Amino acid sequence: VLAITKFEAVLMSLLSQVYSSASYEKNKECIYFQIHSKKASISKVRFCSLLNLPVDSSVISPDFITTTQLFSMLYEMGYTDVLTTIAKVKKSCLPSQWNGLLTLLIKGLAERSAGSDGTSKVFLTILYGLYNGLNLDYGSIIWSQVVQSRNTSTRHSEISCARFWTIFTRRAIDTQEIPMMQDVLMASIATFHTKKIIISDPTKFHHYGSIRETMYRNVTVESNVMVEYRKLPPKQPRVL
Repeated sequence: VLAITKFEAVLMSLLSQVYSSASYEKNKECIYFQIHSKKASISKVRFCSLLNLPVDSSVISPDFITTTQLFSMLYEMGYTDVLTTIAKVKKSCLPSQWNGLLTLLIKGLAERSAGSDGTSKVFLTILYGLYNGLNLDYGSIIWSQVVQSRNTSTRHSEISCARFWTIFTRRAIDTQEIPMMQDVLMASIATFHTKKIIISDPTKFHHYGSIRETMYRNVTVESNVMVEYRKLPPKQPRVL
C-alpha cells in the first residue's frame, strides 16, 4: 500500500535540486544527489525499507514471469480479445475491476501514461504477482522505474515519478538536518497528478468470476466488505 500512496510534503526548491542533480551508480545500486549545498544518497535497500518492501533472497525475480503466464492470467480475468504480443495488450479489453487496478498501478507507480489504453510487461508482471499472491520483488521493479525517471528531456522543468522523489528529499532533510523555511512553496502530490482515473458506472460493472483467495487472504475477518462478499455465490472465470 505504501508503494502506491506514500509521499512527503517538501520544499519545491529542494525537491527540484534533488531530482535535477541526481546520478545513479549501478554497481552500488545507489542514487546520489545534492540538497542544500550538501551531498546525499539513497540505496535501493533503503528505498525498499521506506516502502516496507522486502529485499531478501525469498522474493521472486520478475524476470521469471513469462509472457505465456501473463497471457493466461489475462484470459482468466476475462480478456476479450486475442493476445499476440505484450505491446498489443489493451486495458479496455479487461473487465472493469481489472482495468481499474491496472490503471491504478500505472498511475501510482510510474505517474506517466504511454497511451491511454496500453500497458507494459512491467505492470502486467506486478498485476500477476498481486493476482497470484506471489512474494514478487516489487522493490526492484519500482526502483528501476525511479532510476529511469531521470532520463527525460524535460528533467529540468518536470519531475517524473515525483512522489518517490519527495520521499528521497524528506529522508535527506531529516538525516542532513536541513532547516525548513516557513511560507515557501511546498510540493504536494496534487502538483504532479494530472491524469484522471475513470470509475465505471456501478450498474454496468461486469464481473466475470470470483476474486481469487490469494488476493484477499490478508484482509481481516472483521472487514464488512469481505463479510458481504463471502455471502455471494461463487462464480467461475469466463471461458473464451
